[in-house]
Amino acid sequence: MIIERATFRIRAGEDDAFQGSFREAVRVISDADGLRSVRLARGVEHPGTYLALLEWDSVDDHMRFRSSEYFETWAGLLRPHYAAAPDAEHYAVVVETHPSERHDA
Repeated sequence: MIIERATFRIRAGEDDAFQGSFREAVRVISDADGLRSVRLARGVEHPGTYLALLEWDSVDDHMRFRSSEYFETWAGLLRPHYAAAPDAEHYAVVVETHPSERHDA
């Protein structure tokens, strides 16, 4: 599994519209091969900045998505809200824990 990290800077006053468009975009891509989950978080210190975390089975799955019709629809829904081009990277999970697995010393 890999995590795609995408950071979006949104034009002033576009927060509600961006969040609605993001929800719609997630519905559009929900059937993309290899997509496991999508999360969107809004910046606390910088509310016009959003962090999206998308889990994919592999980088190849994400790259296939990038060349699909799903991506064109995804980008078309989100692009009108951008203040700047998004920044994205892939990460491989190397450690994973869950709160129920914590052990107090």
